Amino acid sequence: VRHNNPAIVADECRVLALLGVNGLVDEKSIRMAELAGVAAGFRKIYWGGPGSGSPMAAVSTANGGEPDGCPFDPRLKQTMGEAIERAIAQHEASQAGERWALWWDEIGVAAKSHLHGCPRCAEQFRDYLQRHGVTPADVGATSAAAIEVYRLWKTEPAGAGKAPKQSLATPPAAATDRLRYYYSYRFMTHVTGQLFTDAARRFDQANIRLYAMQGPTPSWNGSSLDWHEFYDTHANTALVFETSNRDPRSWQWESYLGDIMRGIGQRHGDLPIGCLVKPHRGAPSQRLLSVVTRGTRAIEWYTYGPDYSKGDSFSQSPELIEEVAEAGRFLATAEPFLARARWLAEPEVAFVFPRSSEIWGRVGPLGATALENAKWVYLALRHAHIPVQILSEQQLAEGLPDRIKALYIVGPNLRRDATTKVAAWVRAGGTLWTDAEGLARDEADQPNIAAQELLGDRRLPLATWGSCPEYRATR
Repeated sequence: VRHNNPAIVADECRVLALLGVNGLVDEKSIRMAELAGVAAGFRKIYWGGPGSGSPMAAVSTANGGEPDGCPFDPRLKQTMGEAIERAIAQHEASQAGERWALWWDEIGVAAKSHLHGCPRCAEQFRDYLQRHGVTPADVGATSAAAIEVYRLWKTEPAGAGKAPKQSLATPPAAATDRLRYYYSYRFMTHVTGQLFTDAARRFDQANIRLYAMQGPTPSWNGSSLDWHEFYDTHANTALVFETSNRDPRSWQWESYLGDIMRGIGQRHGDLPIGCLVKPHRGAPSQRLLSVVTRGTRAIEWYTYGPDYSKGDSFSQSPELIEEVAEAGRFLATAEPFLARARWLAEPEVAFVFPRSSEIWGRVGPLGATALENAKWVYLALRHAHIPVQILSEQQLAEGLPDRIKALYIVGPNLRRDATTKVAAWVRAGGTLWTDAEGLARDEADQPNIAAQELLGDRRLPLATWGSCPEYRATR
């Protein structure tokens, strides 16, 4: 409950208009603005449902499903289809020029330990391996029917009244089992993406952009969901992420997030990019400009308030209101140059932090070391005013664009198929930069033969020193 007085709503909407706001979130906000007689100015863009929750709730144990729910439960299509039609009606009622539909706020993966013993998931995993050219022998199985999802997760008690914790199990020793571990990890993203492909098509037919809101870090430090692979499944038709960290050390990485999203958007036909910026968590102008200059064209100030209604608001702070107003005025001045603008030339430098390095870093002795190196190498390039194209391992395996002259790969692991393409590119005259342990191991965390042929056998003692505390949302 925010207000029950239309005059107050009208006053608040006038403040929002002065801040440059021209759209609202949720049908209840539109309804309040209508009752106050000021809705016309807030129909440029509408941010609506189906909602912030996971569609997996429909098939959870509470609703007669299996523990954590099965992402391949046939009931999901029906329940999701009904939710889609309700959401489409809501969006059409908004009468907004642009309509963006949220499904799953700060999205994670649809299933973790559930994948271990589910026959439906096992069957899908076998198909997944086959599409990636992985044979039963590659993962130590005598036949396809014998392949199971590797038990990535272990469950631990979390204390009285709390849900059990899931943590990653110790990876296996055998190379074939480690390859199955790697593909099981990637399978979590595939499972999640396939939930939304039909929904994305249906919303697109209704001229509504579907997005799952990505948290303020991509798959940094081995997060279960990978941004690149999620969008490769064609799960969404818009890219939306959040920049919400309070820790000032983390603000400089907003440009990294923006560059990642820009590259993903280009890969999939120039998908529109949106961003949630939380002014009360600091540096609103700088974070706004970091993402706008990388193609973001829908901004949600998250959230105006009022402060007695919801946390994370900035309406109670005169200083923040002025900062937001200043950012809006600056953006309005720059809009003739920035709106729908494209870069004059695409970057000639590509940057890759391999997904395989993230996966093995999370359970290996290096921890987040390779991740930290990648972030600082990226920042060094930006401070040198060198624009970069963020690429994924999959894009390396498909072949580098002709315009790329230099390639930065930061991380100890790189897929074998990607390494082969990179080696051929280097022999043809490309310039490769890597760092400590760079490209030394493949996706199964085994010695990377193709990299050894390119860089030589680098069996040197590994030494680490110092440490960096993790960047978090809090100070």
